Amino acid sequence: LFESHLQTVFTQRGEGWVEKPLGTLAGFRNGINYTKDSRGERVKIVGVKDFQKSYWVPSQNLDTVTIDGKLGEQDCLRQGDILAVRSNGNIDLIGRCILAREVPGKISHSGFTIRIRLSTGEVLPEFLCHFMKCTATRKRLTEGGTGTNIKSLNQQTLSALVVPLPSSLQQRALVARLESLSAETQRLESIYHQKLAALDALKKSLLDQAFTGLL
Repeated sequence: LFESHLQTVFTQRGEGWVEKPLGTLAGFRNGINYTKDSRGERVKIVGVKDFQKSYWVPSQNLDTVTIDGKLGEQDCLRQGDILAVRSNGNIDLIGRCILAREVPGKISHSGFTIRIRLSTGEVLPEFLCHFMKCTATRKRLTEGGTGTNIKSLNQQTLSALVVPLPSSLQQRALVARLESLSAETQRLESIYHQKLAALDALKKSLLDQAFTGLL
């Protein structure tokens, strides 16, 4: 339900929308690399495992790693940054993205990811993150225009990605609507899983009664 609505938002646009390459709206930076032999500062880091199907960068349970030297300011996450999976053995993860809310302390991101940092006020980070999570957008990023899945995402591909933009007011309204729908679909999903668990428990109870002759 949510994915269907998300697709509709970006395919059935209203009047006044414009299109701009992402490279004119943001800058990009690959994550940091480190090895077991690195001897420097210990920092928290966002890795591919932290993406899952989340919308936000998790603030808890991040790995702490040792890097070479000290973490530079240019490699620290800021509120509003978007991270995208650059490379992974599982090609289904490539292009997956998450958005940073408040960033407590020094947090960076691994070399398997790319940071997207907005450089203008033309697009809300929440709006851009929803757009990048859209199936059609992911397909454009990961097929590279050839119809064949790529093995890694690069800054050039991200820079060329065309972003549809309504007004800032419309962006805020769409984000509010999408967040409301997301919360409702998550609530329904939770109820659905609870009912499945209850049905499973009932089935086991009936089987136990059947085998013990209580039915």
